[in-house]
Amino acid sequence: MMSTGYALLGTVQMSLLLLFDTLGVDMAAVQGNLFFLVLAQVMTAIVMFTFLFLYYYRGRGFVFDFPSWRWKHLWLVMLEVILIALILQFIYVNKLTMIIAAVVTLTALLLLSNKMEKEEGL
Repeated sequence: MMSTGYALLGTVQMSLLLLFDTLGVDMAAVQGNLFFLVLAQVMTAIVMFTFLFLYYYRGRGFVFDFPSWRWKHLWLVMLEVILIALILQFIYVNKLTMIIAAVVTLTALLLLSNKMEKEEGL
């Protein structure tokens, strides 16, 4: 499924870049200008979300059932997202900050794992 989605994303982005080329914006201008890069990403997202929403709305595709812990531990999931964002932000700034953020993230994941195991009675 991941390969199919990635191939679809690549096809849509290349189609949009070809559209840019027919409108007079060549590839060097797209790569050199942040506005065109952001515009290409936003247009790709709009096309992909529209296509996938219509695909799902017509009863095709699949649905993944999320486990029951999803809403109980939403605060921990949000903490993980924030910590991963911090890791990515500080990856080039300071190695010590990156190590601290990675340790805190792994600790939070361990706490979530232990809590889930205790609730399931494993």
